[in-house]
Amino acid sequence: MSCSCANNAFHGRNAALTAALYALFLVGVERNRLIWAGIALGILTIKPQLGVLVPIALIASLNWKTFLSASVTTLAFAGLSAGMLGVGVWQVFWPQAPVATMVMELGGVEWAKTVSIYASFRQMGLGHTPALRVRLVVCLVALVCVWIAWRRTDGMAVRAHVLAGATLLVTPFALSYDLTFLVVPFAFLVRKA
Repeated sequence: MSCSCANNAFHGRNAALTAALYALFLVGVERNRLIWAGIALGILTIKPQLGVLVPIALIASLNWKTFLSASVTTLAFAGLSAGMLGVGVWQVFWPQAPVATMVMELGGVEWAKTVSIYASFRQMGLGHTPALRVRLVVCLVALVCVWIAWRRTDGMAVRAHVLAGATLLVTPFALSYDLTFLVVPFAFLVRKA
């Protein structure tokens, strides 16, 4: 954990910010500050791969206020960026998705620096398609785990661990400094212990 915090500091990435936003989202849900939780989650769309399973958690827990608040915040920030920087920013953004996929497929980022399931299997010598298939199975299992945890318990120590762990398992792209994200569920666990 301290290594990922050091990576965050040395690389100057936004992992501490995204971890703080994730913590605000979870604390907001726990304390029934659902609109504020959604605002934090909407801002977290600066790194959308860290929120890929959150809609599943919110639907499972029937948390429509946070879902709506996050959606409105996301749209507001997207509109604000288009207003400030022009619509061209979005027109350039969408064609970059296939480029990002190609960079992953060709190993444009060192596998050892990436902490995803996909990268782990690529590092072990599996090709692109088999690694994607393994990742798909892991994604389905993670999705079911998130659904069960957020449907059956209100305890944030359990919910935070399952959601954060599953998120890092399913995201196609996460670098070592993104492990700073794990500070959040550990904080809930320490508080409970």
